[in-house]
Amino acid sequence: MYQDGLGVPQDDTEAVKWYRKAARQGQADAQTITGYEYKEAKALRRTMRSRKMVSRGAQQGYADAQFEIGGCTKGLGVPQDSAEAANWYFKAARQGYAQCPV
Repeated sequence: MYQDGLGVPQDDTEAVKWYRKAARQGQADAQTITGYEYKEAKALRRTMRSRKMVSRGAQQGYADAQFEIGGCTKGLGVPQDSAEAANWYFKAARQGYAQCPV
């Protein structure tokens, strides 16, 4: 609602607050969005936090998160692992995620 201003004034700060709350309760899409938020901060500590948060969504089978984790194995705060990247890309592709490079 707050992110797009649906029924309320658009407010990114308020949107982030609600995404984080939903992420803590295990909501896969909110975990992924929160992970993207951390990734945008571009600091190493935030990159690690991003991967951890997005990983939670990926483990629940959320294709967007699985694709993102595939891209996270490029060495940003974690060792580069092509096999792990391919595994996550395939999981997302099997669910019909169109952007997968496989």
